[in-house]
Amino acid sequence: MIIPSYSRPGALESLCLDAAKDEPAMTCVEEYFVCLKRQGVANVKSVNLHKARARVYLASKEEPDLSIGIAAKKGYWPLDSRVFDEVKRFIELIKR
Repeated sequence: MIIPSYSRPGALESLCLDAAKDEPAMTCVEEYFVCLKRQGVANVKSVNLHKARARVYLASKEEPDLSIGIAAKKGYWPLDSRVFDEVKRFIELIKR
């Protein structure tokens, strides 16, 4: 399986960010990167932008230094989001 999908570049963090798009902290995450760009200090390469945005989102949580997987176990990512449906189906297929 290719994550986030065959037709879209990104990583697991891309799916997590999609799932969290309606979380209040996401507005601040976007504003942070706009501010960095405006100040001329945005040096995050586009290939790592999803990972950087995920780290900033996680920084808004009670335990900000968790890995993406541990953060998922703590409920920091809305795993019930439909964006994970394809991943869940794939896991079910390989469990058989």
